[in-house]
Amino acid sequence: MNKIDQAITTLLSCSGLETNQAKLAIYYAIGTWTLSKLSMFPILRFNGPPGTGKSSAIAVITPWCLKPHAFSGKLITPPALRGELKKAYMGTAMIEADDEKVKMYYTIPVLYDSIVQETTGVLPFVHHG
Repeated sequence: MNKIDQAITTLLSCSGLETNQAKLAIYYAIGTWTLSKLSMFPILRFNGPPGTGKSSAIAVITPWCLKPHAFSGKLITPPALRGELKKAYMGTAMIEADDEKVKMYYTIPVLYDSIVQETTGVLPFVHHG
């Protein structure tokens, strides 16, 4: 089994993702290594209720991402958010954000000094058990 297959298997074992969703997450992380050649890259969002494996999924894909920079988006001001995104410039921002009912994790490739509106990929998590 190669390293990519191992990462997919690990992701499947620790999250509520289906096989194609786990593959998408790993391939997405690998794709961040092409950021310098691109002018646009999608955002990947993990969302779902507590206990569905979002934190574990982020932990698995983070080492595969280009220059990951993790931070909390909870109660962050716009200037502080810009500062954190600047630290992730030409890398991948790994942001934990939540509201009162749903916790979300975003992986955001940071290609520019300014924030650009991009498409969003969503991987829903389903509670098993």
